[in-house]
Amino acid sequence: MATCVGALIVRGKEVLLGCRAAHKSYAGCWDILGGHVERGESVEAALTRELAEEVGIKPLEWRLLSSCRFQERDGWSALLIYRIDSWAGDPFLANDEHVELRWLPLADACDLERLAAEEYRPILRRLRDAS
Repeated sequence: MATCVGALIVRGKEVLLGCRAAHKSYAGCWDILGGHVERGESVEAALTRELAEEVGIKPLEWRLLSSCRFQERDGWSALLIYRIDSWAGDPFLANDEHVELRWLPLADACDLERLAAEEYRPILRRLRDAS
């Protein structure tokens, strides 16, 4: 089973989400940032690499919020979702994974129609309720 990392980048009562590009899976959906852990790579290294590749930031503080399984084209993957509260750099579209980045109030993020995975909703609600 493949392992993936996801990052919920939190700024006050807002979370940064990316709208998936047309050529990617879940096209047009709002998604957390992250991706696959590569062979021989630690989860922490994958989280750092994925955030640098997608939005040009370096996470400084993170903690595990949740883990779940999801179906991909070639089988099941484990997804570890981290909360990022501190980072270096200003997020920007650094590659072609997403067509837009947006800081969304946690209350709005919980109710997005085009959310890439339903498994994100309870996690976003917990963040909203804790803030």
